[in-house]
Amino acid sequence: MKNKLFLLAALAAIPTANAAITTLGSVTDNGGGSYTLLAGTSTDAEIEAFLNIATGTLDAANSVGNATDGSALKDEGISITAGEFFTFDWVWTNAETLGTTSYPDTLFVTIDLNGTETNVALANATDDATGTSGTFSFEATVSGTLDYGITVFNAGDAQVASSAVVNNISHVGPAAVPEPSSAVLGALGGLTLLARRRRK
Repeated sequence: MKNKLFLLAALAAIPTANAAITTLGSVTDNGGGSYTLLAGTSTDAEIEAFLNIATGTLDAANSVGNATDGSALKDEGISITAGEFFTFDWVWTNAETLGTTSYPDTLFVTIDLNGTETNVALANATDDATGTSGTFSFEATVSGTLDYGITVFNAGDAQVASSAVVNNISHVGPAAVPEPSSAVLGALGGLTLLARRRRK
């Protein structure tokens, strides 16, 4: 099983960021903050309008330049502080033939932070086998409002639908560096004293 980590970072406890998720197309709420998105159902134009991204964005996100249909989820208006991370886990199911160059179904995420858009294709049917998984993490470099959208879409055809499970959607702060305990400080002091005695 291949695992993709898109940003490596130490993360602290998880406050939620997924209280107001809305969906388009074939999205199953599995409970516990887990969702399955199945390609098909809604057109690429409908997905782009739903996610507030420019026409042609999904075409540009796959190697054949022809996104056809899919499903999506989104959340908007998340308050985030500089240094915090927006993050989620995902698992890909490839319904196409691995290695296909004609039908590169795609898992895609879009992030909008204060009007600045970031788009990332996380997995596709050409390169990623069923069971490929990863963690997507986006660091807010400034404080403000974050919107996100996740979609799985067919590319090159509208017949064989790949899918993805998305869960643990959250935004988190950087891990605090723990203060040394008094026992550790005492031990370090003892080692320093011992070293000084040996020099005499």
